[in-house]
Parts: sequence; structure tokens; C-alpha cells
Amino acid sequence: MGTVSYFKEREDGFTEFEITPEIVESYTKIEKRQFSRISPKEMAITVGAFGNDDKTVNCKDDYMEHYDKIIYFAGGHRLDKDALKARIIPAIALLYRSSQRTWDKRYYPSGLTPVPAEKRKTPF
Repeated sequence: MGTVSYFKEREDGFTEFEITPEIVESYTKIEKRQFSRISPKEMAITVGAFGNDDKTVNCKDDYMEHYDKIIYFAGGHRLDKDALKARIIPAIALLYRSSQRTWDKRYYPSGLTPVPAEKRKTPF
């Protein structure tokens, strides 16, 4: 608890924020139930990305208790362009391609249909 500096400059000019007992209590309540309703579909499409030199926070062990897919990127807690290009975007593309092969029409709202791969304007 106390005063914490923002990682990046904000447009509104604020540089710090206060962690109060009420904020800590609300996050404690959220954390107690955050993994209580994970569906098999969510587990299949969730990938944790962790910096191999993260000195800010390490939630990998908590994550691995509930999910089984993980990738590491070079760096600390925050992603940079290199990590996005080398690790995150390829992982998203792979998940997307996998979901298109196994996608079931029941996930589309009434009247919507998937766009065939050859008509998409994206590279994956």
C-alpha cells in the first residue's frame, strides 16, 4: 500500500497513484474466484506470455496451475516491439489458424458465417 509511480507518462499528466486498503481488498476478492469458471474452450485458446527476465511480477506458477500453454519472450515484464514480432504475433497467428480449423458454427451469432481463408485480407 502506498504511492506508486506509473510506468509510462500519462496524457492527463498524473505520475502517481495510491494503493489503498480498499483496492487491496477488492483485488483479493477477485483473485479468490478468477479461475473458478474456466471452460475447456478458454483453456484451449489461452497462452501465457512471460518475460524471461521479469523482475516486476511473476505469476507463472499461478497461471500454470490452471493453464498449460506458455511462451517466453526476451525481456522483462513489459513487451517491446521485438518480443511482439518474434513471439506474440506468431502465437496469435497459430491460435487463430487452429481455431479456424476447429471452429463450430454454434459460436457464430445468428446470421453470421465465417469468412473463407481465401477471401480474408489478413495473412493468416
